[in-house]
Amino acid sequence: MWPFGKHSARRKEIRRSKTERGFAWHQRLFSRVGAVPAAITVGSAITAALLVNAGPDPLNLHVGQTVPRAVVSRVEFRVGNEARTIEMRLRARDNTPNYYELDVSLLNDIRGRLTNALQLAKAHLDDPARFQDEARRSRLILDDEGRQELLRIARLTDPAEWQRAADRFQSAVEEAVYRLAEGSPLLVEPLDPANRRTAANAILIDPRGGGDSAQRVVPVSRLLPANQPEAAETVAAAAAAAFRQALQPSMRASIAETLRGEADGSARPIYRFAAEKSNHAAQEAAAAVPIQYDVYPPGRQVADAGVITEEEHRLLRREHESYVQWLHTASRLPPPEELERLRQVDPRGYERLLADQQEAARALSARRWQIAGYGVLAMLVPVGLTYYLSRGRTGPRVDPSQQLLTAVVLLLVLAVARLAYVTTARPPYAIGVQAFAAALLGVVYTRGSVSAVTGGLAPLITLAARQGLGYFISLLAVSMTLLFGLREVRSRGKIVAVGLGASLVALLSTTAAALVDAQTLRFALVHQALPAALTTLAAAVVIEGILPGIERLFKISTSVSLLEWCDASKPLLRLLATEAPGTYNHSLVVGTLAEAAAEAIGSRGLLARTGAYYHDIGKINKPEYFAENQAVGASPHDRLSPAMSHLVIIGHVKDGIEMAKEYGLPASLHPFIAEHHGTTVIEYFYHAANRLRKPGDPEVTDLQFRYPGLKPQSRETAIVMLADGAEGAVRSLAEPTPARIEDTVAKIVERRLTDGQLDECDLTFRELALIQRSLVKSLCAIYHSRVSYPEREEEKKGAAARAS
Repeated sequence: MWPFGKHSARRKEIRRSKTERGFAWHQRLFSRVGAVPAAITVGSAITAALLVNAGPDPLNLHVGQTVPRAVVSRVEFRVGNEARTIEMRLRARDNTPNYYELDVSLLNDIRGRLTNALQLAKAHLDDPARFQDEARRSRLILDDEGRQELLRIARLTDPAEWQRAADRFQSAVEEAVYRLAEGSPLLVEPLDPANRRTAANAILIDPRGGGDSAQRVVPVSRLLPANQPEAAETVAAAAAAAFRQALQPSMRASIAETLRGEADGSARPIYRFAAEKSNHAAQEAAAAVPIQYDVYPPGRQVADAGVITEEEHRLLRREHESYVQWLHTASRLPPPEELERLRQVDPRGYERLLADQQEAARALSARRWQIAGYGVLAMLVPVGLTYYLSRGRTGPRVDPSQQLLTAVVLLLVLAVARLAYVTTARPPYAIGVQAFAAALLGVVYTRGSVSAVTGGLAPLITLAARQGLGYFISLLAVSMTLLFGLREVRSRGKIVAVGLGASLVALLSTTAAALVDAQTLRFALVHQALPAALTTLAAAVVIEGILPGIERLFKISTSVSLLEWCDASKPLLRLLATEAPGTYNHSLVVGTLAEAAAEAIGSRGLLARTGAYYHDIGKINKPEYFAENQAVGASPHDRLSPAMSHLVIIGHVKDGIEMAKEYGLPASLHPFIAEHHGTTVIEYFYHAANRLRKPGDPEVTDLQFRYPGLKPQSRETAIVMLADGAEGAVRSLAEPTPARIEDTVAKIVERRLTDGQLDECDLTFRELALIQRSLVKSLCAIYHSRVSYPEREEEKKGAAARAS
């Protein structure tokens, strides 16, 4: 339908223009960023998203921290009650019966003594007095009635009757021994207070038996400690009851006499305390008691509002562990068969299981969305940082290998920060990690986008440590302190000094952030500020120690190493001064010019000066072929063709690179050797070749007399190129007046600019004007005019006389 259905030429042109503009935007983006940096950015973004979510989030609550409201449990959990567990185990230990072992040797001694009484009566039947003496020696206490009874039995003449009487007496002895071992009370060894138990029973062990039959349980009420008063008489009376009435007093006294004998005056126990068995049984009983737990249902208060105590922190940590475990277990249902069985057996349990599963699934889904949010935020930082750094870039791109190395180092720093948070649950430790990255970047990149890169790392560490705005500000404050303090490191101790200042900033900023969060001053200082300050200082010390390794790894030179290479005693500079003194002097002058010009535009003046000192070291091999080293007279080039002279001249660039590698010159100084001439034309020999060209010869082009390059890739090498050309041109002036110097420098700068030598460095026209102004000022100061002093009258007359 007209006009919408008509495809006019104008509409086609508009659509084609839109398409072209779209492609142009795409092309502009890649022209600014490049394919390799874009790939590095994408990889960094994905890796950062993974790192900020690596590992489980720890409990971010600590003893002494202030919480604004009470904390309740999210799931049911239980906590071991150590006090109740100890109490229950002590109770089980005290309720364990003690073991006593029968003293068989004592029983045999008693048996033998009692049996010997009848044998002595039989042996001394006719001599009662001797019988009494022998009985006393055998510790038998016999009264008259007992002695008479034994003699009566011994006088029996009928063998059968004697045997029956002897058997009855022996049976009484065995019964008495039995009562000592099995009767009541039982004489036992007294216990130390440490071995006393509250058990109602005791276990007696008879070593004469075997297996379980050797042990029997008796009430403790039947036990009589041997240290009790009259314990021996009490036990002896119970055992002597086995004899006839006439023998009981004598047998009681004899048994009691045998039981007496301990050093402390107590009786000899029939049962000895089995310490090893008793202690082992007590330990087993205590170990058998399981850990006692306190159960906390969901919704129960775990910590009150205010300062967290140690006991509350223990409960919070256990609740957090239980919640994490619940998320991964309750969200998964058992197999359908078990679910169906549970539904039939326990309907309420089945419903409770389904409800828990649904709640856990919702919580787990929310947790996953939270992780996704952290990941998206983390991905936006590298992408946004790359886009920001690519805007307005007109100079050469940074080496992709160095970009990749920087990205890897920063991601490693992020990984260490996340690891420190996951393992310690202490976010202040990550501030030291950020300080390490800031100090590293401040040393490696002395200008440009280092602030943006460090600022981009700060939100990533904030996300990894699950912190807020105050923490982010602390990271930025520490980072900026290190970056601005390390812009120029000219002494070995400066990194530590700046780190000390950064640690003070960390101390103040983290304290302030904690106080804003309503924390106590003690918690803010001890748990937040001091760890942040100490780790920041430690990061500076580490950077100071590994500074040489950083220079080699990133192929950069700090001001400290540059100052060392500026020392005139360096072998290469001494060789240059000896073999090519004109070139050496020229290099010193160019270094002075380049340093002043570089500092005028905010570039690295020390790097430019050091590079200028070594930019012409290749002339050491053939110094006589260069004008500054030639004496007045014929030049070696007079014997050479212009083409051959061109080869000799450009050879000093290649020779300089080889000598730089041989003498270990830092890699950051090599570009000054290769780029200080760029691809400029050696005009003297180019014009000489044109003059010598005969009619019919091929035309001589300037490409045949150009240096091989590269063109300057950095501002410092471009400045050295301009200073080198300006110094040589001004030196050739017969009368270097300020006007002539300014005109000469302007021509050199214009010639290099129109020749395209500055196309690949990121100098602006404003900076180029500042460089030109600085070169003019420095050259006018070097080649200033001097006052002519009038000669004396006497000297004039003497000179006239000598002339005549």
